[in-house]
Formats: sequence, structure tokens, C-alpha cells
Amino acid sequence: MLAMRGLATGLCAGCVVGLLRLSHDRAAARVALWLEEWREVWWTVPIWFGVLVALAVILRRIVREEPLISGSGIPQTELALAGRLSFTWWRVLLAKFLGSWLALFGGLALGREGPSIQMGGAVGAGFHALWRPAAPHALTGSPYVVAGAVAGLAAAFGAPAAGVLFAFEEMKSRRDTSLIVAACASAIGAHLMIRIVFGMGRILPFAGFEAPPLSSFWIVALEGAVFGVLGVGYNKTLLWLHDREAGQTLIPDRWRALPPLLLAGCLALFAPLLIGGGESLIIFVGEHDVALKTLILLLAFKYLFAQYSTVASIPGGLLMPILC
Repeated sequence: MLAMRGLATGLCAGCVVGLLRLSHDRAAARVALWLEEWREVWWTVPIWFGVLVALAVILRRIVREEPLISGSGIPQTELALAGRLSFTWWRVLLAKFLGSWLALFGGLALGREGPSIQMGGAVGAGFHALWRPAAPHALTGSPYVVAGAVAGLAAAFGAPAAGVLFAFEEMKSRRDTSLIVAACASAIGAHLMIRIVFGMGRILPFAGFEAPPLSSFWIVALEGAVFGVLGVGYNKTLLWLHDREAGQTLIPDRWRALPPLLLAGCLALFAPLLIGGGESLIIFVGEHDVALKTLILLLAFKYLFAQYSTVASIPGGLLMPILC
């Protein structure tokens, strides 16, 4: 029974994430084509920046109406599973979908993975209320919330195994048989929905990359050390930036999301590879010969832009920009 319920949760969460991926990808592709010829068709520039101003107002309104959707949403899901937070599942689901979609549409360097996990957890909370009506808000250790979060990540990446591992590593879920069964069934359901219904595969096609020879594996170890240092620096500068932005009084609250969106608008015109979560940039670097100086510049700009995209409690994930 738990396996069937996990499968149902995965199918529904996969459907939500599939709709987010499909609608955003199509809209982003059309906007990119529209902006490509901005030097010849100059009037597209003021129109696009007008759209970004409207997005800034709408995003702040959504976050004020439902504060639990700010950021990636993973900490909120973990707090709900720990019994320290309750929420109205359908409000979080709708607000997170709309807020994340608008932030991604605006070109901010945010990922879909964190929002997909929170939306999947919200779907799981809805099934929890359906199957445990006596305690609809008692989400502590709920297998359905865990299953929904697993399905969200599995659908976002097109990688069901990663979703299952995430539940037991990052979310620190208990490792009992029933929860493992629910998580695996949910990941399968999400994968079936993404592959069969939406026709989507993995976001990052690593199967096409050639593995380095064993004699070069010292480079991999060196990369791990370098990125470990960068990761610590990323955490520290991200927290510093958030504290400074939250304490500033120059920009009114309703316009707090405007500066990063305007920056995204400028990058969309002059450096379109830097906007968005970063999957297109990862694939581009993997398929083309790029000079080392160019790689360093791309890293520096993406590193800073991804952090600035998260200010003002804008809904969006950190994972894909960090991978990028």
C-alpha cells in the first residue's frame, strides 16, 4: 500500500515539476530568440526592461503573501519533517510554482531543483492530509512529504537515484524499510512522468563525456580541494551579502527584487550564457574549446551573479548555479 501511495505521490509531483520545466524552457527559448536581434530591433530593450520591472513587483508581492516560498525551499521542507513548521500545502505549491517560474523567466541565476523539492514536498503534504485526515498538519517524519521531495528532485534532474539519495543524505530521513520503499516508488513515478508524458531526459548529458584516464585522476583530487575552498567562500559571501541586503534602507521593500532582475536584463543582452541556472553554460563549456582566461571570467561572473540573484528572498534554488 505504501509503495502505491509513494508511486501516486511521485506521479503527481513529477507532473508539477514537468509542467514547470516544459513551460519555462519554451518561454525562455522564445525570449532568447526575441532578444537576439535587439541591436537591430532596438524597441525590444525597453519592453523587456519594463517586463522585468513588473516581475520585480509581482515577485515581492508573492513572497509577502507566502513567505515560506523564499529561497530554495529545502530548509522549509526539512523543518516541516522535523515537526518545527506547518504550512498550507496548496498555497505553498501554487506560490512556489508561480514565484520560481517568474524568477527563472527573468533570467536570474537560480536553479529549479530546490523549488522542485519544496513543490514535491507540498504535493506530499497534500497526500498526507488525504491519507491521514486525523492529523493533516502533523508532518513530522511523514513518508509522503519525503516521497514528494524525492520525486521533485528526481523530476528536476531526470535522475531518480539522485532523488532517493538526497532524501537520506541531505534531508537526514530515517532509513527504515517503509520509507525506502515509498521513496523509491516515488522516484520511479516521477521518472516515468518526466520521460513518458513530458518526453524529457537528464538535464546534464554526462553520458557523452569521456572519462579521464586513471593517470590523470590527481587532477580530479585537486579539483575537489579547489572547489571545497570555493564552496566555503561561497557560503560565507552569500550569508554576508544577504545580511547586507536585508539591512539596507536605500531600496524600498517592494523594489528589493528589481536590482538583480535589471542585472539579469543587462546580461541577457551582452552575455546571455550567464543568465539562468547554468545548465546551458555547463553543456557549452563541455562541448566547445574555451580559453582558460574565458573560463576564469565565466566562473567569476557566474559566482557573483548567482549570489546576487538570491537576495530579496527571491524563490529559486542554489544547486544548479553551484554545479555550474
